[in-house]
Amino acid sequence: MNDLDIRRSLLDRFMTRSVFESSSVLEEVSVSNGCARADVVFAGKKLECFEIKSELDSLKRLTQQGWHYGRSFNQVTLVAATKHLDKAIYSIPAWWGIIEVSRAGKLIQRRKAANNPDIKSHGLAELLNRDEGISLLKDCGITKGFSKLSNQKIHDKVSELCGVQELNKFVLGAFKSRKKLRKDSYLPQFFPEMVTC
Repeated sequence: MNDLDIRRSLLDRFMTRSVFESSSVLEEVSVSNGCARADVVFAGKKLECFEIKSELDSLKRLTQQGWHYGRSFNQVTLVAATKHLDKAIYSIPAWWGIIEVSRAGKLIQRRKAANNPDIKSHGLAELLNRDEGISLLKDCGITKGFSKLSNQKIHDKVSELCGVQELNKFVLGAFKSRKKLRKDSYLPQFFPEMVTC
């Protein structure tokens, strides 16, 4: 299965979840101010990141990607072709989930994701786009001076003012308000529409 086929199969899985209608599925989500991009994020009861490694992909960036995801998401699952599993298991934390993509095209859950024990408020803040960050600052009582602030400064200020639980709740709501991925976004010969931070 190629990357696009895996994304389709993941979306099929998400659609069976009872919370799907009140959730959002986003692709290519900017993490750590663009230092990494999460392939697929499911925002339901929590922020779930899915990192895809098809047979054509390399694992070279996986450890670095994992560090960024570990600052930002409640759960992370590696969705990887069979050939990657033996090596990948040593590159990811024990709390990550693992879904094997078999050569027959099936997604097989090998390890269920546990909750991230070390999520960071700054990592959560960096998931917000500029408008979302400004909205949260206004909620915190800061009503002016935004035009002079860079995105990084907005994220810094947000993480200073808000704790992990408050930020987690706000980011979940923000993601659910973004444009949702639909099954018909995946048209043959066209790359699916990207939703970015």
